[in-house]
Amino acid sequence: MKDITIIITTFLRPGCLKRCVESIRKYYPDIRIIVSDNGKTPPNLIYELTEIHKCKYLKLRFDSGASHAKNAALDITESKYAVIIDDDFEFTRNTNLEKFKIVLESDDNLGIVGGKPISPSGKVGTRGSKLLINKKKEMFWRFPIEIPDWKEIKGIEYYYADYTRQFLLIRNVPDIRWDNDLKIGGLHVAFFINIKLHANWRVAYVPEVEVIHHRSRPASLGYMFYRRRKDFKKKLYEKTGLRYGIFHNHTIFDFKYAKKIKPPDFERFNVFKLEAQ
Repeated sequence: MKDITIIITTFLRPGCLKRCVESIRKYYPDIRIIVSDNGKTPPNLIYELTEIHKCKYLKLRFDSGASHAKNAALDITESKYAVIIDDDFEFTRNTNLEKFKIVLESDDNLGIVGGKPISPSGKVGTRGSKLLINKKKEMFWRFPIEIPDWKEIKGIEYYYADYTRQFLLIRNVPDIRWDNDLKIGGLHVAFFINIKLHANWRVAYVPEVEVIHHRSRPASLGYMFYRRRKDFKKKLYEKTGLRYGIFHNHTIFDFKYAKKIKPPDFERFNVFKLEAQ
């Protein structure tokens, strides 16, 4: 697959990174891989990545953030398309990137195709979702597409969405990037909000292309210290003006104060559906 590069962003999870790369090489022995590291990968693993698995290793400033890691790797990617994943993913026989490519190339307006992350036990994570933003642009609402408008190309089923999880095939276009100011919290939501509001792209969800998501395991205490920071969620509010995020598990998140809330004024949030139409 000469027109696809796999970009892995990694931070303080060498065990995850090793498993991720080994799984890719099992199914795609010759595909280009860029490991974009803003952590501290051990030298012996760097040697294994570069000399045995033939990855390009990109060393970045420590804690420069997941957004910067994605962008830096995209900036040096010469292929037409890029697969964007984190280091806690694992490829399987159902991680069929050719199906991704077929769907993406079926519609010139499609810019992103997302697949289905599953847990090691087989539990399905977030599917393709819809994003609505109210007229005041202070709240967004993310909810699952319960009855998809299924499409099919060459036997591959998919449907259009606004949001998928962070297992993506994207067109490598210079002006489509993540926000470098959002290191951890909010970067994925912010990316898809930007795509919806400002990019002339459609997004598709292809559930038959799967990847295992280990949800950060194994992870060190050092990693969790950085991962649990909330200040970047506040930056999401400062940069977009979006105060509240309403998620389909009925969680309401206040980005200004970086915390989950139980709003006293439930009517304010109940009318959000009507206001967003």
